Amino acid sequence: MNNEKYIAHTLVEYYQHHRRDLPWRTTKDPYKIWVSEIMLQQTRVEAVKGYYARFLKELPTLTALATVEEDYLMKLWEGLGYYSRVRNMRKAAIQVQEKWNGEMPKSSTDLLTLPGIGKYTSAAIASICYNEPIAALDGNGLRVFARLYGIEENVLDPKVENMIREKMQRCVDYTVAADLNQAVMDLASSICTPKASAKCEQCPLASICKAYQDGMVERLPVRLTKSSKKSESYTVLVFRRDHLILLEKRSDKGLLASLYGLPMIEGELSKEELHTYLQNDTCKIQEIGNFQHIFTHKIWNMKAYLIDDYEVPVEDSIWAKEEEVMYLYALPTAFTKIVKEIYTQRER
Repeated sequence: MNNEKYIAHTLVEYYQHHRRDLPWRTTKDPYKIWVSEIMLQQTRVEAVKGYYARFLKELPTLTALATVEEDYLMKLWEGLGYYSRVRNMRKAAIQVQEKWNGEMPKSSTDLLTLPGIGKYTSAAIASICYNEPIAALDGNGLRVFARLYGIEENVLDPKVENMIREKMQRCVDYTVAADLNQAVMDLASSICTPKASAKCEQCPLASICKAYQDGMVERLPVRLTKSSKKSESYTVLVFRRDHLILLEKRSDKGLLASLYGLPMIEGELSKEELHTYLQNDTCKIQEIGNFQHIFTHKIWNMKAYLIDDYEVPVEDSIWAKEEEVMYLYALPTAFTKIVKEIYTQRER
């Protein structure tokens, strides 16, 4: 038995005996599988379960997603972060309605044409729902196969990623793609975990894993990024009047697009500088504190102020009840930290 055939059969056997009991494992509905796959990007499985159930309760069909109001959709997604994921889902649902008569495309090639669906997600949906014999390779799969084959090159290099995808595809050719793809997901989650937490002695492939045999588990996979996160400084303005807080609708482009947020200005201003900026010496300004929010590619360093007795020109903005800000509006985590601190200071 060659290596690929052995890997395929061993992984599928492992999956049949140790598969995780997950809510999306009980269906072949492409819409539900799609929702789970998008939610699982950048988010832990345990965190996703509750969101998955709530999302499908409110939007049980692709048609419901295509026609939902954007503000309500953002609120449903609140807490999962990376809001572009769900905006792309809605765009894709509309496209499916218009081009595919409301039915998800049945091939990975066609799925790949939809907004927000990349190589991994298209392959996962096509293999799980339609039995397409294609490897679904994500970061977890890169870790498993880089270790199995002892690949010491940078897995973030597209050439290296494609090489690993070809190795995984050769394994798929010996078995059922849906089972093998999900087996890799489960092995990466429970055994072939990052760095020192890996449980190699429990791995069914330990006897042929080059990283395990050569003591390279903690070094693999190699991930070399081109640049570090960019750090940006902002002053966040929390305007308040009569127990209402001003929220502004952010631009439909860029970071946190189309979400409600707190007004921001570039740079970190002192109280004196802020009075000058507002052209008002009498408004009451109270410092809330310093906050930091880390995105995938940048860091926001924020100094926040609570501002009373200031007339704000309301344009693309709303006055929200102070106690409802956290519950009725899709407020990004970057801003909820600040609002929570206001609540805490008020209760002291």
